[in-house]
Amino acid sequence: MRRIFSAVLLAAALCLTVPVALSAATEEDLKPRFIARDGDIAKLKADHVIGENVTGTLEVIDPNTASATTKKLVADENADRQQLFQLMAARLSAENPDKPAVTVEAVARENAMRLFKAAKAGEMWKTKTGEWKAKQ
Repeated sequence: MRRIFSAVLLAAALCLTVPVALSAATEEDLKPRFIARDGDIAKLKADHVIGENVTGTLEVIDPNTASATTKKLVADENADRQQLFQLMAARLSAENPDKPAVTVEAVARENAMRLFKAAKAGEMWKTKTGEWKAKQ
């Protein structure tokens, strides 16, 4: 009985600490991860393998031909972007307590617009209707 109680107590403690450890990244913690992937992302964009979408995230243009490495790179980048969007929304909301809270979606949309403006001619973008187009 004592062994079962100890095991349950340990499992409960792990459940409480693991999510905290996984979400402990700060905006500064994320920067090196973005920088490390930047060259690979730029090459894949230039090769029309990946592109941006209106939700502020990357997307593989043709999942049937993309490598597992490319898919993992996109997934890792998007996970970090989502975490950054959450951190930024919380920070912006805290900095402006008299205004309505800033949503994660609003931060993501702003990121999408910023990335579109900074994109090079020929880079691919997925429109709201799901169509891929090259930036002019």
